[in-house]
Amino acid sequence: MSKKYLLVAIYLIFFILVLVSASDTTLPDIDFTNPTPSNGSSQSGDSIYVNVSTNDSSEHYAFVDFDKSLVLWIRGDDTNQSAGTLGAMFYDLSTYGMNGTAIGNATLNSGGRFGSAFQFNVTNGYVNVNTAGLTGASPKNETFSLWIKSDSTANRGIFEDGNSLVDASPQRLMQISTNKIRVLPCNAAYSGSTTTSITPGIWYHVAWVRNGTSNKIYINGTQEVDSAITATCALQGMHIGVGFSGYFNGTIDEMMVFNRTLSSSEILALYNASVNQYYNNFTSLTNGTHTFTGYAIDIAGNKNQTEQRSVIVNTSYVPPAADTIYPIFSDYWDDNATLIGNGIALFNVTVENTNGTVLLQINNTNYTAQNLTSNVYNVSVSLTNGTYSYYWGSWGNGTGHNYNSSGTRSYTVNSCITNLVNTSWSDWINFGICDIYDNQTQIRNLTQYDTNNCGEIANQTIYEYQNISCNYCSFNNVNTTKSDWYDITSCSIFDNKTQTRNWTEYDNNYSTCYAVTGLISDLFINVTWFENQTVSCNYCSYSIVNSSWTDWTNISCLADETMNQTRNKTEYDENYGTCYAITNLLSDLWNSGNNNTYLEFRNILDCGEQLATQTFSGGRGRTIITHECERDADCKTDYSCYSNKCVKLFDVKIVDIVSPIKSREFFNLTYYIRGMAEIKGDVIVTFWIQNERKRLDLGKDTIYLGILEEKTQTVKLFMPNTLEPGIYDFYTEVGYENYSAESYRKIEIIAPSTGMQINELDENETKDAGDIKETSPAGIKVSESIKNLFSNMRKGSLSAVQFVSSNKTYFFAGCGILLLIALISLLSWIFKNRKPKDMTRLTSIMGKKVYAENGNYIGNIKGVYLEDKKPKIYGWLIKLDKNIARKIKQKNVLLRHKHVKSIRRIMIIDEKVAEHLEKLGSGSA
Repeated sequence: MSKKYLLVAIYLIFFILVLVSASDTTLPDIDFTNPTPSNGSSQSGDSIYVNVSTNDSSEHYAFVDFDKSLVLWIRGDDTNQSAGTLGAMFYDLSTYGMNGTAIGNATLNSGGRFGSAFQFNVTNGYVNVNTAGLTGASPKNETFSLWIKSDSTANRGIFEDGNSLVDASPQRLMQISTNKIRVLPCNAAYSGSTTTSITPGIWYHVAWVRNGTSNKIYINGTQEVDSAITATCALQGMHIGVGFSGYFNGTIDEMMVFNRTLSSSEILALYNASVNQYYNNFTSLTNGTHTFTGYAIDIAGNKNQTEQRSVIVNTSYVPPAADTIYPIFSDYWDDNATLIGNGIALFNVTVENTNGTVLLQINNTNYTAQNLTSNVYNVSVSLTNGTYSYYWGSWGNGTGHNYNSSGTRSYTVNSCITNLVNTSWSDWINFGICDIYDNQTQIRNLTQYDTNNCGEIANQTIYEYQNISCNYCSFNNVNTTKSDWYDITSCSIFDNKTQTRNWTEYDNNYSTCYAVTGLISDLFINVTWFENQTVSCNYCSYSIVNSSWTDWTNISCLADETMNQTRNKTEYDENYGTCYAITNLLSDLWNSGNNNTYLEFRNILDCGEQLATQTFSGGRGRTIITHECERDADCKTDYSCYSNKCVKLFDVKIVDIVSPIKSREFFNLTYYIRGMAEIKGDVIVTFWIQNERKRLDLGKDTIYLGILEEKTQTVKLFMPNTLEPGIYDFYTEVGYENYSAESYRKIEIIAPSTGMQINELDENETKDAGDIKETSPAGIKVSESIKNLFSNMRKGSLSAVQFVSSNKTYFFAGCGILLLIALISLLSWIFKNRKPKDMTRLTSIMGKKVYAENGNYIGNIKGVYLEDKKPKIYGWLIKLDKNIARKIKQKNVLLRHKHVKSIRRIMIIDEKVAEHLEKLGSGSA
């Protein structure tokens, strides 16, 4: 390689090293964004939503100091010493100024996670923080945040809070144990260890959040530990880089302590705000003024902050009416396409409701308009050839000075003079079809173009229209073929009858032309032609027919235990009724209308076995047989006349009505039916409820019943919630042809808030009664002993509190409710004369919103109900949205727990359940 190229390479390497080593002095960007309330504002409610926007070319983190909750913030960048020196003082950037002092071999290291950091070895180095008099620290709610990089895998302390160095009984301790992070709060019991193993030489963000009942440990923004704690303690003396396990070996940076519990989104912003922008909703605030400031720190340690905002929270505050005044633009004018090459372009506009500031933006450049007269504003601007986009903008003259802008318009400066020329008109062509009013539209066009080809104005086509007369309808008469002859009279006694046939003359164009609505002329009415003829026929002719044998009929059971039976059939002329019986008919008669009847007799052994058959026939004349009955009135009560015999055709009895049931649901009814004769057909079973004022049909059932057959049937019926409470008769009726039998029970119907309940009356008030019941989900019954009570609690009987623990916002409420339920159960066990409640209501999540999977609003949680046996959550009582409640005529609905898919801030229910509610509302369920 030549010396020239070697020298160039050396210069390039030197230049790259200078660029790499150049320090970053640019502050990160940070601002409050919507919906963060403005400084000095007032708002109703008890919460403030803070949203922070941050930006930097490098990785950075962000947080908000709300109501001076940041009680300690020590960085390696804020010190009175340079890197590597001993005895440095590290300044506390919080409101309280609790500075730290480097002790022993603790030094400043310029290679921190964000700028500089604390460097510790395993001998005697640590940072002592004077926390004496720190009244802002809470003994329950606090958050510790810091970055660590360990140089070994040995067990070491990270920081502690105690009365002395390496305190064996510290109030707070964070340490590395078996290569994982764990904490010791208030010298109570160690938390669980993190799942992440600490690898030497790697930076980790560690956050420890306490809320008085639990410890949560986050590694790099992800929660890995959640353990219970009830102990409380105050700060005594903070030592960074040391703990009960010994001195830390490595680097610690950005040590922060808050006297509140930070949310998971705030922990993510502390870990990496480049990916996780900061936001948090500060809730349950007291009335008064609350202050907050946002901070952002980049990878070089550069720190930037927002202004401090003060917001007044007042639950009774009524905000002023919103400003609805916006500027209104009209009467646009410009001298478009008049300039050639360049010149002064003129623009005018009329603006109403403006505060006086009107801007014209042309190709993203703003020009301030001048007020000419009244509400007219003008802009004059020099433009060269080309096409420009512009619009007007202004602010309103209301309290909010609302901004509004016009639509975008176009302005052209021509590069040359155009010469527009028209082409010749085209021929007229039909535009549409001939309409029902006998006219048709035609169209022609010509094209206008620039012969100079300036390119400023595009060719344009001009269209011209005209209407002409036409004939919408023309006749096209067509005859159908003649139909076949068919009788229009029957064969008369004079042996003749009349026949007819027809054909139709119609206009074949009618369906596409004359049938059009509004057609008032050119109509042609279809004509149908008829033709008749008389033909001969034979009015009367013999048709001798034998009827079928009847069934055997018992006559009597004789003394020798034989049954005497008979049956018969008749020979007759089937034409007699319509032909021979006609008055004045003098011929073609047969037997003067007398039919022949044949009888047959037999004896049956033991009234069941055949013994002998005797047959004989009679001649002309009539045979009269006397039957046991002709109608139901011939039989005694509860018997019917069937095949001229008095029988009890069938019997029915209500067996069971399944309970419990709910309103607007199906329930099962079991009944018994027994056939007492040869029915061999379908019988109809009807069910209804009635009292002296009202009858309500519940449905029908159809079953097949054979010869002397008996069946037990179960049918599904629907019980509506429209009945008034009271005593009703529940009927089951069986019908076949004109015969019926029924059974009924007396029942009581009541309608509690959760649905319909039907109770069976006692035996002296009922007849053939069953029961139908619907009860609310069972409440938590008192255990038979205190031992069973706490055993149930230990096995997770209060699963509702397990639910609220999944969302830390409600965890405290869940624990309190657990203790409340236990106390109620214990008191009920002591005072056995008090009945336990049917339902136990968990109030911690009352009022939470309920949505379907498709986003439709269903209602709000009104209560949570528990079953008795396990116990477990039975379901959620939902106060329905007014629109749904009005449709289904029910304010509340109890949804089963199994239909709940998700619940945090809101509750999501199964889509099928929501669809069922909609069907109930439409009446199709």
